[in-house]
Amino acid sequence: MIAVGIVAFEIGRFSMKQETIAAPALVFMASEKADATTTLEEKGIAARDDASDANLPYAGAKSGKVYYPITCSSLKRVKSENRVYFASVSEAEAAGRTKSSQCK
Repeated sequence: MIAVGIVAFEIGRFSMKQETIAAPALVFMASEKADATTTLEEKGIAARDDASDANLPYAGAKSGKVYYPITCSSLKRVKSENRVYFASVSEAEAAGRTKSSQCK
């Protein structure tokens, strides 16, 4: 009985080794999108980041990929010194931002 258990265990180990060896390798391709370190100015987008522009209707975090309407409560999580302001949706989307799914 013990011999049957040991043989079954070894067969299971052997089959796992075979699956591990035959597993396909993952290949990561470089993205064709703009480099994440590209600044908004380099993209030709006039994002505003000083307090005098706080009356513009859209804002987002300098390092983020999302924009928020000024009236969205989720924008409160972004410190005022880390905000970037946009005059329109098209300007925010041209900066590579998407609208926050938490804001209606």
